Amino acid sequence: MNPSPVILSAARKVTAGAQATPRAGFALVLVLVILAALTALAVLTLTLARFEARAAALHADKIRADWAAQAALREAMARLTEAITAADGQADRVFVTAQLEPPADCRLSPILIISGSDGKMHPLISSPTQTGAADDAALVAALFAERDGGADLNRHGFIDSGSDAADFTVKLLELTDGDEPVARYGYQILDEEARLDPRLHRAADREQYGQSAAEIPLCVDGTAGALLTAGEMQTLLALPALPPTPLAFAPALDDRQRRERLRPWFGLRGADAEDVIPAGLPEAGRPKYNLNDLAADPDLTPEQRAENIAAVIDRNLPDFKRRDPSLAGETADGQRRYLRRLAASVVDYIDPDTVCTTVSGEPAGRGLLPLVVGVAEQYLWTGGNDSAVIRTRVFVQVWNPYTVNVSGTARFRLANRQRVSFGSGIVTPLADYDAAADGEITVRPNEFKVIEFPAASQTFTSPTPAATGPRWSGSPADAADQTTHQPFEFFWNGARADMSRRPPVGPGAATAGLVRNAKTLARDQFHYQVNAIPTYANRNTVGDPRATFLSNYDWPVTSSADGTYANSTFWHGRSPRDGVFPHTQDFVTTWAARDYVRANPPVGNPPGALNVSPAQTASPYAADRDAPNAPLFTRKGRMLSVGELGNIFDPAQAADDGRAPAGGTPSSVFVSGGGRTLRVGQPEFAYWDRDGMRAIELLDIFTVNDAPADAEYPRLAGRVNVNTAPREVLTALLHGIDINADAGALTVSGSACRLDAARLADVIVSERHTAPFKKLSDLRRVLPALNRADAYQPPLGAGAAAEPPLVMDRAREEAFAKFCNLVTAQSRNYRVYAIGQALAADGAVAAISLLEAIVSVRPVTDGDGRAVWQPEIIYVYCQ
Repeated sequence: MNPSPVILSAARKVTAGAQATPRAGFALVLVLVILAALTALAVLTLTLARFEARAAALHADKIRADWAAQAALREAMARLTEAITAADGQADRVFVTAQLEPPADCRLSPILIISGSDGKMHPLISSPTQTGAADDAALVAALFAERDGGADLNRHGFIDSGSDAADFTVKLLELTDGDEPVARYGYQILDEEARLDPRLHRAADREQYGQSAAEIPLCVDGTAGALLTAGEMQTLLALPALPPTPLAFAPALDDRQRRERLRPWFGLRGADAEDVIPAGLPEAGRPKYNLNDLAADPDLTPEQRAENIAAVIDRNLPDFKRRDPSLAGETADGQRRYLRRLAASVVDYIDPDTVCTTVSGEPAGRGLLPLVVGVAEQYLWTGGNDSAVIRTRVFVQVWNPYTVNVSGTARFRLANRQRVSFGSGIVTPLADYDAAADGEITVRPNEFKVIEFPAASQTFTSPTPAATGPRWSGSPADAADQTTHQPFEFFWNGARADMSRRPPVGPGAATAGLVRNAKTLARDQFHYQVNAIPTYANRNTVGDPRATFLSNYDWPVTSSADGTYANSTFWHGRSPRDGVFPHTQDFVTTWAARDYVRANPPVGNPPGALNVSPAQTASPYAADRDAPNAPLFTRKGRMLSVGELGNIFDPAQAADDGRAPAGGTPSSVFVSGGGRTLRVGQPEFAYWDRDGMRAIELLDIFTVNDAPADAEYPRLAGRVNVNTAPREVLTALLHGIDINADAGALTVSGSACRLDAARLADVIVSERHTAPFKKLSDLRRVLPALNRADAYQPPLGAGAAAEPPLVMDRAREEAFAKFCNLVTAQSRNYRVYAIGQALAADGAVAAISLLEAIVSVRPVTDGDGRAVWQPEIIYVYCQ
């Protein structure tokens, strides 16, 4: 078909026009440009749409990763709660490092649970199961080995291990949407109390037993196990409040390599830990009892305070009262007499007054007062043959075993005195003697001093002139009651301080007292009767003047003949009559199996003549020589460390082999005193080395840490867990423990002695690999190491390296008292490392979220007064 003529005509016109008009070509170009622009815009729009979709997907992935990390943190907190809270609400599980040697390049170790219910160890890491490891190999695999599907938390420096070793690889657990995995999470928990918090540690010198965590010095350059230079230490302490992040200490540790090496040893605490009675005791989960508050309660009498302390011991350690073998045949209440006596000594150690706390009528405590070690009665007969005046003057020799002066007023009383025969008159007893010495008396440390008491006169008459002077027979026949010896009482500052036992203090016949020998007086001539505390072995007595008021033995006559008084009695010092009369005050020998005594106090001087009284005899005491050898230390103020219980006098009436001494006529359970201090910082005696009877177990129920005004639990600041802290941390913590309680030891060695911190740290690490330290008293396992001379630098004593330290008891206890004030066996602050991963459809990791949190586990008291533990997030750092 042919084209229409009209169409062809139009075409020709257009063609002719184009050839004839240039503007038509420009329009075409413009159209093309617009089309290109529209195309580009469309492409850009599509691209932006794709980017927005991708960004939205990434954001969703990040949200999923964040939620997965949060899930890991929450599960870790739940595991913490489960781990330390048993069904009965008691915190009966302990966090410890593995009882295995971790890899050499692993500086910090994951925490394990030592379960109180099943006894198994459970690693606190993310795991598909919550069962305990079957054996050590499984534990190693769970804690340190690479695992399929795991994540290395060392990556990008997230874990501040200072090492690139894969020692923090955790198992990742999957989160699914239906059957499809959409995210994974994992966590690792480390003990924050395995580290040192620089805010709680200062380089100041420690007081005698360490005042608080703020006075724990960290090692600086120039010392064994140094962690910091002095400049770094000062910079750290000057920093403001620090977040617990990997870069927190960068301003002080500006060298990157050094920072990486040191960073694992430092951390930040979320809160102080609470001092709680540990599992296994009847009052587990309750706050520990503040010994300072119990001993100094202003609303109670000293005896009531002692009763309260004794009751706390008996409720939690019911076997403790059986430590006194002499009371073994008594009822439970009779055996509690030991606890009350012990508690009285605690009260007197803390109470600032100088009197002796009385329990059931006996001066049972250990007040700051001198102890009676000898008594001399001087007689002088004047008058005619039908009227005799007998003047009695009493001299009492006392000993101050303490390291400080003892000052006070003194009074002395004698009863049941001898019956005097004179001429043909009626036989009449001497009246009871009761007199106070003039003025205030001061007895210096380790000094034997004679106190002179005023004379008392009594007149005896005879109907007919007497052929001989006044006379009496030997006791007890000459006594007023003709059955028992002459008892005495010694008062210091108005309170009874020493005595020979009489009813109602002890049941049964009381035969203790001063033995009386027969004597006939000559006119106008001095006569003496001298008695001394029994310190001899043939009656199995402990023979310790620290416990004379517990002695039911008769005090032997040391001299009755007038000719022996002048040259055979010794005053202002010890008696040296070993092998002649059984009364030698030889503490070096007598206490050898109990407490080390460097040197005895000096031997006294004999009067030399009858007209020289004991008080007039010259004293050999030299303060510079004798004072440093005083064996006893008393605080007379608030304890600075619960380890000071090692200074408390132990009233258990036991011979050196642990048997009950037998003696008295008739035999009595009140034979003698203990002659020891509690073994808290030293290995326990074998016969008390049993659960529930060791002295160190008192540390599990008592504390000297105060509770804040708004809380009931005592607080521990800056303590380091001996179960989890690395060697380096323990060495830094223990560095600077000086042994200065025994000035005599420093004089002998010529320099200050310091605990070998590195050696003790090695012992702690070795012991915890054997078994965890579940409570503070478990530290008894390191006491043999502390009881070696070479545990100190320079060694405390000469001879074999393993020789026990040649220092007084107070210094043997000092190292442990300082040591136990710095450590804990139960942690309440933890660092949680959590990782969350979002997964793509093909299983690849689409996003990662990392969280680092400080979590504190705090107690909430239940209706039974016990702690229920709840975790609380203190700080979260996100990467």
